[in-house]
Amino acid sequence: SNEKPFFLYLPLPSPHTPILPNKEYRGKSGLDNDYGDFVLMVDDYMGKLLEQVKNSGIEENTLIIFTSDNGCSPQADFADLIEKGHNPSAIYRGHKADIFEAGHRVPFVAKWPKVIQSGTINNQTICTTDFAATVAAVSGYNLQENEAEDSFNLMPLLTQEFKGDLFREGTIHHSINGS
Repeated sequence: SNEKPFFLYLPLPSPHTPILPNKEYRGKSGLDNDYGDFVLMVDDYMGKLLEQVKNSGIEENTLIIFTSDNGCSPQADFADLIEKGHNPSAIYRGHKADIFEAGHRVPFVAKWPKVIQSGTINNQTICTTDFAATVAAVSGYNLQENEAEDSFNLMPLLTQEFKGDLFREGTIHHSINGS
């Protein structure tokens, strides 16, 4: 039934290392770079997922979040990508495994047509630890004092109800070497 709630966690192996785009995607990005092809593969997968959700008749009341666990791996050959006009870290310094912002700043896109206004942009700092409190709020579960202590419910940001200056005091990050 379309009325029965469900939860799907879909951790794609791409574009994680090792950088191995499927045969059908190799050379398709036009960058002559396997990482570019790998990202194109993720884009195609997400398009197929969104199409399936729509075709299933559950698009309006389905929350879909797209994010990542860290910045781009240096194995993507940044120099080659930058030479071709594509910088995986954009304006930020660093990459996966280091302490700099590009190692931790990741995309976060949420779609829930019934609840989130299309085109909403929010510049507040959030963290993947916030998923626990958010999923609890959406599902009606009351977190106990010793559950998800560092998690913040993102719903006030997603619905634009939060009007304060600082949603989250901060986040703590570390590099692969403990910095």
